[in-house]
Amino acid sequence: AMIEGSSSALSRERQPLAMIEGSSSALSMQMAREQLEEVPSATKKSIIEGLCLKAVFARAMLCPDECPFAAEVQGRFCHFRCVQRHECGLVGTDPNKTIPDERDWTCRTCQVPGCDECVHSRPGEDGTERCKVCMTGYQLKNGTCKMRLQWIRQSAIAIILGVCFFALGWYISIWGKPVVNQAGVNYGDYCRTQAMVQHHGPPDVRQDLYPLFSTNLLKTNVAGPGTMCLFRFQFAIICWAAVLLVVWLGFAVFVSPDL
Repeated sequence: AMIEGSSSALSRERQPLAMIEGSSSALSMQMAREQLEEVPSATKKSIIEGLCLKAVFARAMLCPDECPFAAEVQGRFCHFRCVQRHECGLVGTDPNKTIPDERDWTCRTCQVPGCDECVHSRPGEDGTERCKVCMTGYQLKNGTCKMRLQWIRQSAIAIILGVCFFALGWYISIWGKPVVNQAGVNYGDYCRTQAMVQHHGPPDVRQDLYPLFSTNLLKTNVAGPGTMCLFRFQFAIICWAAVLLVVWLGFAVFVSPDL
C-alpha cells in the first residue's frame, strides 16, 4: 500500500511535466503552470530542469521562465532545447546561433540590417552581434550598416510630397472657383458625349452606351466593320494558341514527359 501510495503521489507530481510537454495551446500551458505551482519545490525544480534539458522535436509550447530561449540542437533536425540567455550556442545547441532574441524567445544567428558578413559573439558570451562587411550602398559604422546618400532619398521624398501638396492645393482652388462659362461647359460635355461609342440613332439626341460586359464585339457593329474584323482576328489567334497548347500537352502525356 505504501509503495502504491508513493507511486501515485509521484505520478501526480509528474503530471504537470507531462501536461507542459504535451501542451500546444496557451490555455493548456496556463493550466500546467498552475498545477506546477502546487507541487513541492524540490519536485518543481526537477521538473523545470527536465524541461530545460530535454530536446523536443518541433517544440510547440513556450519555454519556462527559468530557461526562456528555444535553441536548435546541433546535428538534430528541428529539435529544440530550452536554455538560458548565456547558454545560446552551448549545451549541445547550434554554436552559430548565439544571439538571444527576446522578440521570438529563440537563439538565432547574427542579423544586422544591410550586412553582408555578420560576426556574432562566441558561445557563452554576452550575445552581441556586429557587422564586418556591409552590402553595396551601405557604409560600416560602429558595427552597424548605415545607408549611403541617405540625404538624396530624403530630399527626393520631400520634393515629391511638395509637388503632391501643390497639385492638391491647385485642384482645390480650381474646384472652388465659380463657373463663368456655363455654355462652354455644356458644349464640351456635348462634344465628349458625341465622341463616345453609342447606339445608333439621331445625331442630335444622346443615345445609350453599349453595355460593357454583355456586348459581343465579334457580332455587334459598334464602330464599323473594321472593329468586328479586328476582334475576330484576335479571337482566331487565341483559339489557335489554345489548340497548339492542347496538342503539345497531348504529346507530353502520350509520347514523352520530356517534351
